[in-house]
Amino acid sequence: MSDASHDFPEGKKKQIIHFVAKAGMVDLDRLVDRFFREEHETLLDARPRAEAFLKRLCLKGFLNARPVVLDGLKASTSGDPVKHLGSHYFTRAYCLTPRTSWEWSLPLPPNLRTNFVTHHLKTLDAIVQVEKDIFWSGEGRVVEFKMESELVRESFAGKRFYDAKTSEALGKYPDALLIVERPDGTREEVRVEYVSAKYSDKMIAEKAAAWTTGRTIWAVPNHSTAARVERLTGAPALHV
Repeated sequence: MSDASHDFPEGKKKQIIHFVAKAGMVDLDRLVDRFFREEHETLLDARPRAEAFLKRLCLKGFLNARPVVLDGLKASTSGDPVKHLGSHYFTRAYCLTPRTSWEWSLPLPPNLRTNFVTHHLKTLDAIVQVEKDIFWSGEGRVVEFKMESELVRESFAGKRFYDAKTSEALGKYPDALLIVERPDGTREEVRVEYVSAKYSDKMIAEKAAAWTTGRTIWAVPNHSTAARVERLTGAPALHV
């Protein structure tokens, strides 16, 4: 369902800015689906309206846009029946400007390397799919999500969080953590980890060993990676 409100553009601006700050970087289709698409519309129907609004936010210095290349072989998790043709397609992703971060007291956008952008956006795909699965199954609803960067900031505020010898982050953090509120009012934390085809068996096994309590959703891009995840973790994989 769209969060859009044609009568309150200032409210929509605030919603988009806070969502982008929370996510770090968001692709166009994700913003179209969450804030602009009405029940009867496809992403293509709503996209021109969204692009015009987002262009204004960029021109006014609230957001930065960057071109990205994404896998075009899978339909969007929004349920849009239109698939992108070809193995890859070009789109745009949005993040906050430094000025917006400072003026609104929001986190600076992550400095994502080009080869990590797909991983980040696939994680957002997984979050959306899990959010919908939890809602339609009657388990409850996702009331909050935190990306890995936010989890690290919370855990190591004012502390060193990288090993001086290896330069690796201390601890094992999932790509995202969802807070699910059940119908009875209790809450559950659900980890979401996107496992790209480049993950080694050792990487998967180490993360599974670190997360022995609670629920972890392992998102994957293909059947071969799903088979490895299921063999190493004993849990089913979510295709995104």
